[in-house]
Amino acid sequence: MIKIKSYPLSDDQINDYLLRIGDLNTRISSESCFNNNRPLHLEIGCGNGHFLLARSQNYPQINFMGIDISRKRILKTIYKLAKINSPNVQTILGESKSLLEQAFADKSIDTCYLNFPDPWPKRKHHKNRLMKKDFLDLLHEKLTANGRFLAVSDHESYFLEILDLLENDNRFVNGLSTRYSNEFEAYEPSLFEEKWRQEGREIYYLKFIKNE
Repeated sequence: MIKIKSYPLSDDQINDYLLRIGDLNTRISSESCFNNNRPLHLEIGCGNGHFLLARSQNYPQINFMGIDISRKRILKTIYKLAKINSPNVQTILGESKSLLEQAFADKSIDTCYLNFPDPWPKRKHHKNRLMKKDFLDLLHEKLTANGRFLAVSDHESYFLEILDLLENDNRFVNGLSTRYSNEFEAYEPSLFEEKWRQEGREIYYLKFIKNE
């Protein structure tokens, strides 16, 4: 049994919700991981699973996958999932860009969520930001035809950088009636969103669709 503070987990519980890439004989898709052909939604940087848990409960007809680089956060997510028995969710421990490139089948993801990506605010650290053209190339490969990409941030300059990147790529089209929004209907808040809203911060949302 693994125990992190008040999060005891049995090996069986971990095995139920943690996808080990080395155990796969094929690339990740709904068929290979959930034994069905339901839509697959991916959250990059799922943190402690707040958004992933709520979203998967509200849409039981959809398969959900959450990636995070932190073992502690993944185990906290699994603990929450095990408490309510969520058969439509799997998690993966690792770095999102390499996992997306090496582990996911092309055209396998119907929707990708990026909630509050690390803005790396210091200029010298901007090179560490996830959203760049090479990541957009990967996203285009892995999304299904008309697949969706949704991003949320409280960091205005980084958000606008992501928005500009997408707007200048004709492989994607804006899925909103406006350039971006400060509200999303029926979009479950992450812990970061709840925290930042309590502090009165502005939240920015975008939605783009693969142009195919």
